[in-house]
Amino acid sequence: MVQADEFGDPRSFIRRQQQRFFRAGSYSPQDMASQIAAEAVLAGARDVHVSVGDEWIVIQADIDWLAGVEGDPFSSLTIFPPGGPGDSTREILAVTFSRGVVTASKSGVRVIKGDMAGPVKMAPARGRVLAFMVDCTY
Repeated sequence: MVQADEFGDPRSFIRRQQQRFFRAGSYSPQDMASQIAAEAVLAGARDVHVSVGDEWIVIQADIDWLAGVEGDPFSSLTIFPPGGPGDSTREILAVTFSRGVVTASKSGVRVIKGDMAGPVKMAPARGRVLAFMVDCTY
């Protein structure tokens, strides 16, 4: 897991090393969404939806793909056991490259970055929702 004591601020490390995280070598909101959606599938989701809007991209699944993940996947590259040895969560990519990030699970709605929940109006009865506000300045 990439933490502040290893490489400085993990978000700065991710910005400098975009080629390690994106298929085309640099930030792409669509690539980022597909990586987060893949986490849900790897964790066992049977129903995953990705909605791409003008400002927000929303990923929702019938399971909480972050349940059981140790650490905060929104502040570091956290080990993601369903992905296999050496895999890590990708939610910090959304925090690094987006203007806003919000997530919701049965425990409630949590604004991670920014000051609004955007398209996430309420917590789902089951599963998880993650939305990020696209930033095209990278």
